[in-house]
Parts: sequence; C-alpha cells; structure tokens
Amino acid sequence: MTRLLATLCALFLLNAGPSMADVLAVPADHPTIEAAIEAAQDGDEILVAPGVWYENLFVRKQITITGSGQGVTIIDGSQPAMFSFGSCVVISGGFSKSNEPVRLQSLTLRNGFGAEIFGVVRGGGIYSEFAQVELNQLTIEDCNVLPQNETDSMGWGGAICNYGGEYVINDSTLRNNRSFSHGGAIFVYGSLVLNNTLITNNIADLEGGAIFANSPGTELECLGSSICDNQSLFGGALSLERIGSLRLERCRLNGNIARDGAALHMDETLSVITGSSFEHNEAETEATVIRIFDQPGVPGVLLMEVSESLFCGANQGDWREFILEPSPNDFFETCGIAGDLNLDGTVSGEDLTTLLSQWGASGSEASADLNCDGVVSGTDLSVLLANWTSF
Repeated sequence: MTRLLATLCALFLLNAGPSMADVLAVPADHPTIEAAIEAAQDGDEILVAPGVWYENLFVRKQITITGSGQGVTIIDGSQPAMFSFGSCVVISGGFSKSNEPVRLQSLTLRNGFGAEIFGVVRGGGIYSEFAQVELNQLTIEDCNVLPQNETDSMGWGGAICNYGGEYVINDSTLRNNRSFSHGGAIFVYGSLVLNNTLITNNIADLEGGAIFANSPGTELECLGSSICDNQSLFGGALSLERIGSLRLERCRLNGNIARDGAALHMDETLSVITGSSFEHNEAETEATVIRIFDQPGVPGVLLMEVSESLFCGANQGDWREFILEPSPNDFFETCGIAGDLNLDGTVSGEDLTTLLSQWGASGSEASADLNCDGVVSGTDLSVLLANWTSF
C-alpha cells in the first residue's frame, strides 16, 4: 500500500509540472512563420527552413524562432500588410508570465522600415516594448527607418528599437541600417549587452551612428565587440544621454565619423573602459573624437575609469580631464598607417606575422581585422600589403 501511494504521488507531481515545450516546423507543420507563432505556446521553438520569408511578425509569447543560418533563412520585411507596421519583427512584452526572453537566432532580418507610432518610426528590423529579448547569431541589414508621413518627427533605431526592455545580443552583425534621427543601428530606452557582435556601416542623421541611448536606468555593456565605420552628426559610434552606466571591455570603436564626438558623445556617466581601442575615428575640425559634457544639475566629478586601452587621434578637446587614473593606457595624437599592428610606424613582416596568426579570427581576438567586417581574411591582407613600408 505504501509503495502504491508513493507511485501515485510521483505520477501526480510529474503531471503537475510544466509541460514539455513543442517544436513547430515551418513550412512542414505550418505554412508561414506567423501561423506557427499563432499556434505556439510559451516556451515553444519554431524552426524555419531556408529561404526568403516575406513576413512581418508579431510576437506576444515567450518563444524561440530559429532559422537555418544567417543568410540562409531570411525574413524580409519589405511587404507588410499594414504600411505603418513595417518592422520585420514586433515584440510586445507583458503577455507572457515566463521569465525567459524571446529568442531570435540563426536568421537574417532585412528590408524592414519600422513601426510608425505617434509620429515616431521605430525599429526597422525589430521593434520591442517592455520585453526581454535575446539575439543569437543574427544579422540585421539594410533596414531603414525613414519618415512615413509628414507628421513623423523622429526615427528610433534603424535595426533595433528597444523601448523599456532588456536586450542581450550575442555573435551577431548589424550593418547597413539607417535612421533619420536617432540610433543608426540601435535605439535603447532600457538595457543592452553586446557580446562578440559587429555594428558597422550604419547611419543616424542626427545622433548615435551605431547606438543612441536615453534612459537614466540604462546599463550599456559592450564585451568583445566592434563598432566600426558608423556615421552621425553627434556620436558617430555612441551617443548617450542621461544613462545609468557604460562598460566597454575588449571593444573596438574604429573608423566612426561625426561632426562632434566621433567615437563617443555623452553626458558625464559612470563609465568603465578596459582593454579597448579607439582608432581612426574622425570628427570635424576643432571638434573632438570623445565629447563628454556636463549634465545639468550634476556636480562635475570624475566618472570614467580607463585601463589597458589604446587611443589615437582622440586627444582634441578636454575630455581627458574626466579620466580617473589614465595609466597604463596608450595615447597618440594621430593614428598610424592601416596595417601597422605593432604601432612601430611601419607596416612590415612583424605585422604580417600578426595578421596571419589571427587568420579567421573574429570579435575581440581579431585586432588584425583592418576593414572591420568581423573576420580576419584576405581583404585585411590586401589592406596591409597596400600600405607596406618595409621589406
């Protein structure tokens, strides 16, 4: 009798536990991704076959959408049913009780043009509000947030608009996106963590060529990532207003362009920069590569801690007065020749050896990624050889 009761109790507990997540295949089980989303429950995963899917998705559940690889499974947002909702993916939080994030992975999002809400066009690739989102091995490219009618006053996030949520982006690429005002790649009113991610060739017509953030509670972390060749009027790479904190660890801010603050345009903000590099960022004459300005009503105090980092061409202006204990860092008035990896003033055999030793590397391990496309390859070798100065 005792053994029977124990068995019945075990069966009851097993049945009372959470149900197993389902895997829904597109198109095997459902003809479209949106149809699979409608059929899914919290915790389910949707597997999407290779191909180009002309869809604009609405996610209100905690699900995972997994493609067959970047550039293999493509969600193209250029043909929405409602023109004012042209984001590739819209994610709305608050509908799920799960503590897990919505996940998008092994996909490419392209050609989205944002959701128009109250005169603000938001998130060409992804617009999310009050949601936890995790992106893994995702490419977002060629998304443009532009005015959709004459009353539109701002654009937030050519690739991503994170409104009031939490983002973690891993092993991803955001490239060739544009916003007509803020955040060529990303607009942040929440929190953001970048891991081993490349943000390149994005444009914001006003602020934050790569990232614009504006929230007192925002915590922005860049870990082992590259922010290269982005452009804006203010903050070619990052424009940060009244945020909570900034952390750059093993990150590259290279080749960004702005009228002022080519690399950083920011309020006095608690910032920690470790093992990072600022190279070949270009501001207009008499402007600065790093612009740090006072927050109204906040006492002027040293709020930036920098260690083991490299700065070149970033010594214009008075930004260094904000740095706490600026040693051991390297500061150079000008940047060297592209390909001079050991910073000895020439491009020679030692630099070639360094490049070859990093062949195929990406992320923070790819200091020889001279064209900042995310990987050390033949194009970087061509740049080095074109600048060869010693035999």
